[in-house]
Amino acid sequence: MLDKLFRTNLVRHEEPNSNADTLASPPADASLLAPLGTSTHASQHTPDMKSGQVIACENEVNILHALHKFGWLTSRQLGEWVWPGGTQQAQMARRTLHRLKRLSQVLVFTLPNGVPGYALSSAGAARLGEHGINARSGKDLRMGRWIHRALCNWHSITVRNVYGPDVYSEHELYTRRCPVGLWCGKIADSIQVRTTGFTWIEAEHSRRRHSDMRKLMHLLVHGPLNPIYAHNLKLMSIELVTTDARLTDRIATVMMKEFDSLQLTDQQRHLIRTHVYVSVLTMTPGLIVEDYPVWRDLLLGYD
Repeated sequence: MLDKLFRTNLVRHEEPNSNADTLASPPADASLLAPLGTSTHASQHTPDMKSGQVIACENEVNILHALHKFGWLTSRQLGEWVWPGGTQQAQMARRTLHRLKRLSQVLVFTLPNGVPGYALSSAGAARLGEHGINARSGKDLRMGRWIHRALCNWHSITVRNVYGPDVYSEHELYTRRCPVGLWCGKIADSIQVRTTGFTWIEAEHSRRRHSDMRKLMHLLVHGPLNPIYAHNLKLMSIELVTTDARLTDRIATVMMKEFDSLQLTDQQRHLIRTHVYVSVLTMTPGLIVEDYPVWRDLLLGYD
């Protein structure tokens, strides 16, 4: 439980004349949950004449909003989500988190690799409540699969920055805030939803047990062959996110054996292949992304 890892923070409000942020918060369409704008403390300022304090408040709320969406994030992930492509995103994230820690609105914990992580505190959840968001503290978040969650979160951030705001995180899926739930006996690691359908995303960072591999194969084969989900949503594609080419090779090998055991026709094989893709997201032990995903046909070269 995260409550055993939290550090004690000073409770002190920001001084009125403290250094304010100089970069504005992201545009309104920059995330699935749009930035919430100014806090109640900034209500007297006009929209076209934002002061440094107003921008700082917006940045604080956007950080809290991101933690509500993902459960927990590192400062690098927060910087990439709130200020995508910004040249000062790391500094902006650290500066904003420093203020939120002084306000006791975020919880700080240390991951097993020594990297600090951040989650909502009760005070932070209450602040989001002022903006109509029913949030809760992250003190009870489970951390048993922290590498997997970090990979899922990095990929969701990358997908949003490349394709747009329509991405649901693993945390949102497990808290039932996504229109796509259990399917083919599995819950996705992330979901990208568009008006024409959805993309199911599976993240892999280590070898799967045999039983887990069987479930994955069932999804990869039967999902494309039966693409209609509830509410008239249709599967557009399934994307596998791996951290190592060897994982990709193993999944592809097992998938070819599955094709043979089920005696699928050439037409069925082609349909599955056109719906299943893979991306390789290189992540260091310090949870830093070195390369963005490389998209390719999962079974290319295995025929």
